[in-house]
Amino acid sequence: MYLKSVLSIFVLLSCVPWVLSAQALDEPVLGDIDAPVTIIEFASLSCPHCAAFHRDRFPWLKENFIDTGK
Repeated sequence: MYLKSVLSIFVLLSCVPWVLSAQALDEPVLGDIDAPVTIIEFASLSCPHCAAFHRDRFPWLKENFIDTGK
């Protein structure tokens, strides 16, 4: 029974596409699409921690890395 459950979970999880690109999701992209580093952000502005990141840290990240092409 245990082995059957583990195999069932494995089969279900193997059907899930784990890696999605921003282009595949038709989401907006900031910066060079061929940059050596890619950051995919999953956030909710109703979350206080996500909102604080967007308000306080994202402008610095954008100014120092995205806008400069680093």
